[in-house]
Amino acid sequence: KIILRYLQASASRQRQLKPGVDTNHSTIASVLAMGRVLESFGNACTARNENSSRFGKYLRLRIEESGVHAQTTTYLLEAGRVANRSPGERSFHVFYELLAGLGEDGRRRLRLREADGHALLREEAVSARPLQRTARSDVEGF
Repeated sequence: KIILRYLQASASRQRQLKPGVDTNHSTIASVLAMGRVLESFGNACTARNENSSRFGKYLRLRIEESGVHAQTTTYLLEAGRVANRSPGERSFHVFYELLAGLGEDGRRRLRLREADGHALLREEAVSARPLQRTARSDVEGF
């Protein structure tokens, strides 16, 4: 993220110095924004880390005269967490974010319930104490 932010700032500076030069500033911004989406699908709340990455990602950036090109590859997703998780942990953020972000009307239209209404997401099934994220709420994640 630090390197991408540096490249983004450099691209902005180049654009100011040479207005006709296309620095593909939007490509870098898109890569940064994509990180949040990947985190929702690949991160989970664990006993030690509320935003624990359960996968790896490899980002390839090609900076050429024609512009900036990016490709992301994900690997080693902890797929078992979808149906089974350790005591005191949650499944992937995306499930909780979707159910919280849809609101009551959205869930009703899709015939869904709140997270506690789904056996795989039910907190008491894995822990006596509810595990909540503090850095970012599920609604904000949605």
